[in-house]
Amino acid sequence: MRRFFAFAVVVLLAGSAFGQDGGFRHEFGERVSNDFNVAFLAAGLLGDYWFHPGTPKDLKWNRSLRAGDALLLSTGVTALLKVTVDAPRPDTGAKGSFPSGHTSAAFAVATVQSAFHPADAPYWYFGAALIGSSRVMLGRHRWIDVIGGAAVGYASGRIAVSGRGILLAPTFGKKPGLMVSLRF
Repeated sequence: MRRFFAFAVVVLLAGSAFGQDGGFRHEFGERVSNDFNVAFLAAGLLGDYWFHPGTPKDLKWNRSLRAGDALLLSTGVTALLKVTVDAPRPDTGAKGSFPSGHTSAAFAVATVQSAFHPADAPYWYFGAALIGSSRVMLGRHRWIDVIGGAAVGYASGRIAVSGRGILLAPTFGKKPGLMVSLRF
């Protein structure tokens, strides 16, 4: 886990140092907001497969599904709030700034992975906070948007690990598949 984040930070800093348009700060923000965000969410969904190879296979699958639950729930709540609150973005004035979707997704997977692996929690939350701060750095969100996104993501993650909310479960038999259910 530590190696992943150390590698990601080195790649981000190296790529940002050679940024062409907008300078270091803008290029760093873009890389965190885009490249690192995608890698972070993938790591959150597949964390046990990548970082904890000794975990039993059925437990890995369950934990990946719980991270997926949290991500789906945070995405739905974020979309609903964006339409309801209808706050303008600071850079373009377009609607839908509150809450930050990047931040809510990052905090959702960070919360799930931190619940399953408490020793890794500082790394997960640092990565999520880095993604949230990049949105402010780029001028796409205000701090209140990022804080709101973090709250939605954290709550979604806690609901997912509690066994409530949107639950994904594998089905086996003649026709294996994925079952989606709501439990509150």
